[in-house]
Amino acid sequence: MLKFLLDFFRPPIFEDEDLTLRAQLLNALILSVFIALPVMIIGNLFTAAPNPFIYWASGLGLLLAVGIRALMHQGQVYWASVLWVGLALGFVTTGIVVLGTVRATNTYIFLLDIAVAGFLLNRRAVILVAAYSFFAVVLLGSAQNLGWLPVNSNMPDMSVSVAFNFLALIIGTTLLMIVSVRVMNRMIETARNEVAERHKTVQTLRQRDAIMQAATFAAHRFLQASDWRAEIARVLEELGNATNSSHVFIFENHALEDGTEVTSQRHEWTAPNMKADLHNPLYQNARLRAPGTEAWFEAMISGEAFYGTRDILSPVEIEIYMEEGLLSFINVPIYVGERWWGIMGFDDYVSEREWTAVEIEAVKITASTLGAAIQHQFNNEALARRDAILQAVNFAAQQFFQAEDWRTHIQAVLEQLGRATQSSHAYIFEKHVLPNGTPVISQRYEWVVEGVQPDLDDPEFQEIEIFHSHSDPWFEQLARGEVCFGNLKTLPPVESEFFVRRGVKALIDAPILVDNQWWGVIGFDDCFTLREWDAAEVDAIRIAARTLGVAIQRQMSDEASRQRDLQYRTELEERVQERTHQLAEALHEIESVSYTASHDLRAPVRAINGYANILLREFSQRLNTEEYEYLQKIARESRRMGNLLDDLIRLIQINRQTMRISRVNLSELAPKTAERLRRQFPTQTVALNFQPDLLVQGDQEMLQMVLDELLDNAWKFSAQHPQPQITLGMMPSHPHPVYYIQDNGIGFEMVYAHKLFRNFEQLHLPGTYEGTGMGLAIVQRIIQRHQGKVWAEGVPGEGAKFFFTLPDAEAEKA
Repeated sequence: MLKFLLDFFRPPIFEDEDLTLRAQLLNALILSVFIALPVMIIGNLFTAAPNPFIYWASGLGLLLAVGIRALMHQGQVYWASVLWVGLALGFVTTGIVVLGTVRATNTYIFLLDIAVAGFLLNRRAVILVAAYSFFAVVLLGSAQNLGWLPVNSNMPDMSVSVAFNFLALIIGTTLLMIVSVRVMNRMIETARNEVAERHKTVQTLRQRDAIMQAATFAAHRFLQASDWRAEIARVLEELGNATNSSHVFIFENHALEDGTEVTSQRHEWTAPNMKADLHNPLYQNARLRAPGTEAWFEAMISGEAFYGTRDILSPVEIEIYMEEGLLSFINVPIYVGERWWGIMGFDDYVSEREWTAVEIEAVKITASTLGAAIQHQFNNEALARRDAILQAVNFAAQQFFQAEDWRTHIQAVLEQLGRATQSSHAYIFEKHVLPNGTPVISQRYEWVVEGVQPDLDDPEFQEIEIFHSHSDPWFEQLARGEVCFGNLKTLPPVESEFFVRRGVKALIDAPILVDNQWWGVIGFDDCFTLREWDAAEVDAIRIAARTLGVAIQRQMSDEASRQRDLQYRTELEERVQERTHQLAEALHEIESVSYTASHDLRAPVRAINGYANILLREFSQRLNTEEYEYLQKIARESRRMGNLLDDLIRLIQINRQTMRISRVNLSELAPKTAERLRRQFPTQTVALNFQPDLLVQGDQEMLQMVLDELLDNAWKFSAQHPQPQITLGMMPSHPHPVYYIQDNGIGFEMVYAHKLFRNFEQLHLPGTYEGTGMGLAIVQRIIQRHQGKVWAEGVPGEGAKFFFTLPDAEAEKA
């Protein structure tokens, strides 16, 4: 029984906190009725003249209270509250009519009803209840003044006239209540629309600010990281939170063995309590040109975003894109150079949202930044592998041509080539003929990385019949002098079965030709990665095979073959130079693309900053504090992003700029920078000490930039010192003198010295000092182009000292 009572009088809980509060107040009033009415009935029983009106009125009140409670628990708190106020006013009016004492009682009770309405409804409802109360007071008072209502009357003695007026009063108040409720609904709807519109405006500003910050964060992390994959999880999380998405993902396009173009999910972030799709087979090897995806495919190949909700998509598109529970999504293509590399997407399972132009543009910028980061990494990796292999080939050439017998150095050469190609196994097979005349090939030398089983003593790799085995097509291609390469996905089933059994996932074999005859094979296996061999690796390995063939032929031939050796070596050098030239052109093209992309990004960023400043200037009086702060953040972040792009363009221009070497006096350049800083900071007095006649060889314009950045740094970070001092000097050293700029500013911890010259790196908190973190990176690049070095030393609170080396003018002249 007790549990039933506790559950009966427990107030309901809703997701809306305001609704829950109103329900708790209404529940308390209902509870007071269930306590007060029984007490009134018991009290009436013990009076000298019990009033029968009390019994049926109390019973009716209890029944109505139960109904109000049921209505409230169904979520209709507003209408339950309206019914409660009407019930209270009706009981008060009836009680006054029956028990009398209108002027003495009704005013206080109506005021109490107005207070109750204020708790249960809202301010406009209070005004309506007050109007109703005033109307009832005037009506009852007038009825009493006209003699229609006695001062102390009870129900059995009421006249027909009084009963008629009482009925008219009830009907009038009921009609007034109906009108009041309708008016109140219109007022509430208007208020809700105003609040919703205001909330939407605030949310738009917040969203714009969050997405701009996320886009800036993504650009910063990608440009700073050597491997974009190390930062992608943090970037996706930042973008997901900024866009209020449920799921953010990246797909990579690739081709199946039969050439079908497909895409597979590679990375994702999911909001809390959202399921992950990374290992879902549906999102692996999905066809790019599936039926019904024509509009999506057209948007992707044209570089545009594709987005939608159930309201705007066709039934076929809903079936393809909108899985159960998905309400809206957006996909943008990721381009690496001119190639469509993959897709970045955002899903929303919470709201059927409309993606704004700001959101779409920010997402496209982020996808473009990711594409640039992937391209940058591809180029760096290709250059690194090419350089490593060519260095190993050069090592092999030196060893072979210096040795009387190439076999004495083959083990070291295989190790160098194996590590340069990042292979697991490097080997050499020699072709020979059995006594019965059968041509076979046998393994003679090998190198294996730690953890890989060697094959040299395995009989399966000795005396393999060349044209009567599982590798006939492979051997035929090698016999024609062609390089053979592939992985388990691209090899024919018969060959792939053999390599799966041997634990090989990718391999490349190059024929060794001696006097234009197929002598053997040099090959490399990868037992860990299903890799693709790029053109640079194939060319370098082909050159390695030729180099080895030349070494063998040199040992087997006379002086004429030595002349051919020279021709091969010359060809090797020409190929290296040609490849170096081609890669240098490719790198120049990459820098041009990066420069163009950075330059093109400046216009929209400046537009965002300009519009934000216009809004701040023209509409600041109409914005509240929160809206004004959001606009300030937009202006500040867009200005910062513009500065980042400017510095990135400066760095690219330094890499591409032709150097004009001349004799430069640093002691004459430094005062120009100092004069500019004095005009820029007229209230700051700095003691300067520039050593005279610091003569170097270099590009005057670039060296002026070095002094500008270093002196600006020293000036900025010594501003808080009561007597700031800056020194430019030189220390004799071999082979080049060391120049330095020293200040007595805030200094830094030496454990962070390695971060000083990184792109976009700042040791201080953002906003503490002006700057983008690119200044010292620009200094380092200029000094490196002058074949010098730059480094720094510092002590917190005592200052910093930046050192750099440059060719000495006197030494160059000597």
